[in-house]
This record gives sequence, C-alpha cells and structure tokens, in this order.
Amino acid sequence: MAFKLGGLNNWFDHYRKQEIELMQAYTEECEIAIINAYRELNLYRVEHIEPIDDFHAHIWTSFRNLESTTFDLDEVYTSIFPALNRRSTFVTVFSMLEKNLYELCKWLYSEFQADKVDIYLKGPGSKLVRMKNYIHDEVQIPLNENLAANWSKLRTLNLLRNEIVHNFGRMENCDNKYLKKLIHEDPEISISKDYNEVEFGNQFFIRLIGFFEQFYSQLQDAIRIKIEKQSKDKS
Repeated sequence: MAFKLGGLNNWFDHYRKQEIELMQAYTEECEIAIINAYRELNLYRVEHIEPIDDFHAHIWTSFRNLESTTFDLDEVYTSIFPALNRRSTFVTVFSMLEKNLYELCKWLYSEFQADKVDIYLKGPGSKLVRMKNYIHDEVQIPLNENLAANWSKLRTLNLLRNEIVHNFGRMENCDNKYLKKLIHEDPEISISKDYNEVEFGNQFFIRLIGFFEQFYSQLQDAIRIKIEKQSKDKS
C-alpha cells in the first residue's frame, strides 16, 4: 500500500511517532533526575557535630530538609525516591497512551460512521477494554494474534497502574494471575519484600516505550487493512 502523508491511514507514522519520541525523552529525564539527585546528595550533604562532653559528640548529616537522625539518606536517594519517581512516570506515560487510544476511537467513529464513542465507552469496568472492543468489535479493525496478545499485555499493565494509583504503590492484588505472570516474566518489575511495593528497574522504560511503539505500529497496520478493504468494496 502506498505511503500517504497524514490521514487515519498513517495514524502512527504521522501523528503518534513524535509522541513516542517525547515519551522516550521524558522517561530518560526521570532516570537522569534519579542519578543527579544521588550525585548531589554525595556532593552537598552536610556533616554536623554537636559536642556532648570532652569525649563524646553527637554526629549526623543533613541534605535539604532531611536529616540522618530520622532518615537513612542513602536509602532515600537510592531506593525510596527512585521508586516514587518511576511509579509516577509510569502512571503518566500510560495515561498518555490511553488518551491517544480514546482520540483514535473518536477518529474511527468519524471515518467509519460507527456508534458514538462516548456512549459506547460509558459503563462499569475497564475503559481500556471498552476502547479495544470499540476498535475491533464495533469498527471492525482486524485483530490478529500478535495484536491481541499486545492488547492483553496492555490490560495487565493497566491493572498494575491501578494498583499503583489506588494503593499508593503497594501491590494489594497479588493473587491476580496476569499480574503475577507479568512480574515474573519482566526482570524490570519487582515487588519489595518489606512493604509489598511495586518497583521498576532502570531499564523498565526503555522496554515499555518500545512495547508502546510496537503496539501502535501493529494497530496502524490493522487500520490500513480495514481502509484498503473498504476501498476495494466501494470500487
């Protein structure tokens, strides 16, 4: 099929590719901020010495508003803050993906005169699942095995996002078989033993954004098949 600039036919190439690049840069900034924060801790932490008597002194360190009398500063900047930053970044980029899919649904409605998007997407349950059903069941964008598998992975990632948002990073639903499988198979996702919190490795976002890009590309290919079939049916 000939390449055409713009239009639904090139939903990913022309409209979403740049956002993938933005996501990549944004997640890289997250990792850079984590590294720089720890570097600044080592450069600028202040040691305090308070004499008690001729032989004893109270010694502690501080950095910004944190003191070693209350916090393990190294743990804060190598574990606690990185985990918070990565979880927040994950929630943000996943929300960007959902927004893109919602806008795609509206475009498909306009292009193929399907049922109204907002009516179809209302109701209980996952909005992501309803968007998937709208795209493939209502609009009848073809769904092959690989694309179906990636939709399933997105749904599991959405479950993970919900655990983070609603339980402040803790994994409360550890018995969900899909989540357990995802965590077991992805070396960049783990659950802390002490607090049952979701933790991401420093390579997690490279893998995640690569997955988003693959999913978008597969979805675009499926849309092109639909457009080509519609064009043939009209001719």
